[in-house]
Amino acid sequence: EIKMNTSIGTDQWLDKIWELSLKYFNIGRNLDRIREYAVLGLVPSAQSKQIKRAFHAKAKKCHPDKQNSMSSDGDSGAEFRKLKMAFDELNKGTHGVSSSDMKPFDTILQGVGTLLREKVMELLLEQRYESVAELLFELPNLCLLDDEVSPPFDSEKIRRNVISVVKGHVKKVRVEVQ
Repeated sequence: EIKMNTSIGTDQWLDKIWELSLKYFNIGRNLDRIREYAVLGLVPSAQSKQIKRAFHAKAKKCHPDKQNSMSSDGDSGAEFRKLKMAFDELNKGTHGVSSSDMKPFDTILQGVGTLLREKVMELLLEQRYESVAELLFELPNLCLLDDEVSPPFDSEKIRRNVISVVKGHVKKVRVEVQ
């Protein structure tokens, strides 16, 4: 949609991205600070370490003390101030995880362990063992999400819980058969 819109000015593209993000991707995330992330060249799901690294890298390039003193630009520190304001805004309240600091889909992903456990129990009750086998096969891939959720979740714990549900069902069925 942005590519089709030829009337977007220099700073208006951020507003257009924000508008489209709210329209299509506003589930469980706060996009109020998308402009600050864009100034630092980051995505809204960036970790605090990534924010610091990006700030320091860009600050080295645009710091007024590093600028050529012969520069004809009368306000050589404007870019640095904009960068510093974005960094300060993103750095607010990083001591604890609040709902405003949540990353994309955090609320959904935090409940994935419970959802998987419930789904496995449902599949086992319906005797859909092929589906259970597929789910168990894909469980190790949960580790890809460990660092994508704030606060980080323990995929290994989720995997063990789901496997224990399956083992419990197998023991129960064995007893019933004997």
